[in-house]
Amino acid sequence: MAGQVSVDFLHLSYLLNCSGSFLEFLPLTEYLSKKYTPETLPVNLILPSLIGYGYSSAPPVDKEFTTRDNAPIFNSLMEGLGFKGYIAQGGDVGSAVSRYLAAFDSCKGQPSPNQFISRANK
Repeated sequence: MAGQVSVDFLHLSYLLNCSGSFLEFLPLTEYLSKKYTPETLPVNLILPSLIGYGYSSAPPVDKEFTTRDNAPIFNSLMEGLGFKGYIAQGGDVGSAVSRYLAAFDSCKGQPSPNQFISRANK
């Protein structure tokens, strides 16, 4: 069908911040590991903490570091893992980062219900 993208494997990056943790996903990862073998697993879940949250390093202190600054780092992570395409999703602050990730060619989708809307500075 014209315009359809063939996907044989889904790579999902779920961006975690202060109100979330990879620990919340342990039941899902247990379920997936029991149901599938590595060869039949239909999805890769990448569960990084945002910069400055969880087990990640602190952001640089010599300059302002924003949600927008996280996006190229996480895009590099996904591409560095060898994923030519991925879906980015996040809650709270992670939804803002995933919105910026949607600008990268490797990000094929961004289904985030928690969108931050900000006014332009005048």
